[in-house]
Amino acid sequence: MNRRRRIVLSVGALMLAALIVRPPYFGIDRASGGTLHSNLGSHWAWDPPSSADAYAWLTGNDPAAADPRRLASFDVRLNVVRLALNLVFLVAVVGVAFALLRTRATKSGAASG
Repeated sequence: MNRRRRIVLSVGALMLAALIVRPPYFGIDRASGGTLHSNLGSHWAWDPPSSADAYAWLTGNDPAAADPRRLASFDVRLNVVRLALNLVFLVAVVGVAFALLRTRATKSGAASG
């Protein structure tokens, strides 16, 4: 494996690590029957957004003024679909770059004309 391929794999591994430690999340209002939902963006895996964050993002209201019963209907989940799409895209880009950087075997002793 040549140096360029190792660099591509290293960058791909770093991007994979970034996707794992900062996955995408989405918020959903269970009281709406799942019709009120939105992407909340990427957050650290050890510090995901809270129900209050989902409430504020989905309703545009101040979470401090939220009724605790209403706030309980908001849920934050890992956006598995977006994470899977990001992983597929990452693998495809690394795979294409890896294929483009393959070394071609040279014929030894070929007559030059």
